[in-house]
Amino acid sequence: MRDYDKEERGTGIVKPYGIREDAGKRYFVFQVWDFEGDIYNVSMYFVEENQQSTQANTHIMRSRYYALSSDRLVQLMEEAGYTSVTRLDNRFFQPVLLGTRAE
Repeated sequence: MRDYDKEERGTGIVKPYGIREDAGKRYFVFQVWDFEGDIYNVSMYFVEENQQSTQANTHIMRSRYYALSSDRLVQLMEEAGYTSVTRLDNRFFQPVLLGTRAE
């Protein structure tokens, strides 16, 4: 899960993902986050530049996410019946929450 306790909150927050190249095209990829409390809207932009011409296109995908802290998600997991809920750090690029639930 993303560690939302460490994320800036507000509107118009830009998260760049760099430039990718494929088959004669270059893509500039970035996200824009707009928070509304613990929910935020994400617009993911793919600016596509055809390197053999002057043509460029922009593709935008949108979604909404909950920005819950890991403590809150642990609490929700426990309320849902999970036990031994543990947060693992430094094993993946984001924290991982594990829990067990009896069948």
